[in-house]
Amino acid sequence: MTRLPCAMLLVGFLLPVALQAEPKLEQFFAQNCVKCHGPEKQKGKVRLDKPVGALFADEELLEIIAAVLEAGEMPPESAPQPTATARAEALQIVQKQILTQRPANPLKRLTRAEYTNTMHDLFGVDFDLTGLLPPDHVEHGFDKFGEAHLMSPHQVMAYLKTARFIAERVLPDAKPETTTWEFDARHFHGSKNFATGGGGDYRDGDDYVITGFRPYRSNLHFSIDPESHDQFVIPAFGLYRFEVKAHSEKSKEGEVIGINLGDGRHPTNFQLIRRIPMPHGSKGFTTELTLKAGDMLAFTFDSARVPGRSLANKPHNGPAMRFSHVKVTGPLTEQWPTTAMKVILPKPNMKSGELVDHIALLLTQRPLSAEDRSDFVKIAEEQHARGV
Repeated sequence: MTRLPCAMLLVGFLLPVALQAEPKLEQFFAQNCVKCHGPEKQKGKVRLDKPVGALFADEELLEIIAAVLEAGEMPPESAPQPTATARAEALQIVQKQILTQRPANPLKRLTRAEYTNTMHDLFGVDFDLTGLLPPDHVEHGFDKFGEAHLMSPHQVMAYLKTARFIAERVLPDAKPETTTWEFDARHFHGSKNFATGGGGDYRDGDDYVITGFRPYRSNLHFSIDPESHDQFVIPAFGLYRFEVKAHSEKSKEGEVIGINLGDGRHPTNFQLIRRIPMPHGSKGFTTELTLKAGDMLAFTFDSARVPGRSLANKPHNGPAMRFSHVKVTGPLTEQWPTTAMKVILPKPNMKSGELVDHIALLLTQRPLSAEDRSDFVKIAEEQHARGV
């Protein structure tokens, strides 16, 4: 007689979390979805007034629901919107159910950081993909939790767009022309022209001096025309070498210079891309950066002791950083074809099958199955016939 109560108790513990959450999800659908996806209307041939158990049995439908909820596409903008909390709870229930129905070892999507590192390992090029790939979902404090990395239509398109972005840059149609630009104190600008009283940077003879740290207005950016405040803009994608003459004053220790992307007139929006350690007594530094067309750069004194501020009423007496010359050279093409081009196309005029086999081994470290290889070879032949 004791087996039945024990069995019922065991079933209670083993009930899937998703089934326990059925009432909450059914309520969400009833309030926000059934009007367009119910007995009277079935937009997109989707009906959500069924029992949740029946919905959970349709894996493809669950993926669609998760994608539109995550992207905020449903309910449509013209309809009343659920609270952010209700939407998040519904999405969490659906995602958990999707995960329970997946194989124990699903294919893992590369995170944004992993994708960036992979491109560096394959092609020797550093890309900043923060503006192309969406942030990764964090599960239990980790952004590498493979089972939580769903691929919504939005993410698929983002990864395809990123792949095209990279391909266009690692396989240029022609060898870019390398140019050298040189800037001195006449070309340097800081915060004086747009911050009340200045932000702690100023021109002093043949030097430009920075006294304060980010994220305030103290910075150094430069223009080609000494009479203009139009910031220098990177003209084309590639690797650029920066040779900077700079030294600290009133300091008995090493200092740090920041290199930032962004408009120097709006330094609170800077994106830090590299920090340069300056040993005590150093007279400058040389560094190379992979940049894209349209990028603008500015230097900051990241180890400054005070925030950027006006020096009109109270002079600065602490450590400062003096800049006297900046030389920019790029895009660098010391090797042509580039390393990336040689990695992708190790020899000219490769046949379609040979190219497919090479790319497959390069990217996956294993040969393709016969069926997949046939499909990829067909795609390669079609592209070749189009002159691509």
